[in-house]
Amino acid sequence: MQYKNKAKHINIRDGILLLAKKFDLTLSEKKVIYYVAAGLSVKSCSNLLDRNIKTISTQKRSAYKKWILLLMLN
Repeated sequence: MQYKNKAKHINIRDGILLLAKKFDLTLSEKKVIYYVAAGLSVKSCSNLLDRNIKTISTQKRSAYKKWILLLMLN
């Protein structure tokens, strides 16, 4: 995958790694959030990861729920 702005790519990667640790994301959730944060649609993620679009949507939703829950608890 080519990125126009390498600095943005580094920030996204570092941010996703930080989120993955803080919110206890699974590897699949981490991959999905990484690609969504990079600007890909859920459909594009499903094609790239060779997964059903519903699976990708579920993983994205699960990651967001973990994020919201942790924010509510803090």
